[in-house]
Amino acid sequence: MHYVFKNYGYAFSVERAVDKIIQAQARGYGTLRAKRVRLQHFVDFLQVQGITNLEKVKFSHLQLFAQHVQQLMQEKDWSPAYAQNILSDANGLLGFVRKQRAFRVSPSAYTGKRPWTRTTPPTGMALAGVRDCVEAMRKQGLPRGALIVLMARMFGMRLRETVLADIPRLYREGVRHGAIAIRLYKRMGFEIEGRKRHSLLVNGSYVDEYCMSKLL
Repeated sequence: MHYVFKNYGYAFSVERAVDKIIQAQARGYGTLRAKRVRLQHFVDFLQVQGITNLEKVKFSHLQLFAQHVQQLMQEKDWSPAYAQNILSDANGLLGFVRKQRAFRVSPSAYTGKRPWTRTTPPTGMALAGVRDCVEAMRKQGLPRGALIVLMARMFGMRLRETVLADIPRLYREGVRHGAIAIRLYKRMGFEIEGRKRHSLLVNGSYVDEYCMSKLL
């Protein structure tokens, strides 16, 4: 990602700049789409302001956009984390194009602090919609794709992790020892508090049962 500071022509067009920063920074379909959706809020705001060239954006415009996002948080019930990502992307877009002449707002000053624990699913990941998607993929003969979507939604795994996962191995570990479930819960902050040896009979063999908890 190299940018010649004195060559302002190609990237000050809003639409052109959005395409450039997505190509340079985003990785994977999910990230590409999410970043474009977030940046579109800034693009729409600039269009309302009559701005098509990023060189014309002033700090006061960015402050107005931050106030606009703050209002949308209330109207659309956005989480602080999502609103902060929108403002961070706007900051990043201006920084990518303007370099030394860039300015930024503090996302948390307008959205409040983001919580450490997610209380709502990511945009487009509502459970009902995911189940419909999974069922449609199964009917189309795409069982692995359906499982990837389901694992990403239910366990909070990243898309790349689920795509590259050795699913037969995960299944064997889950059946034999519950190892995959234990690792996933540990990643989410759970700790093992107790262990009941040979308390469950699975496929004719006794396995241990773990008691796990998380302080909120």
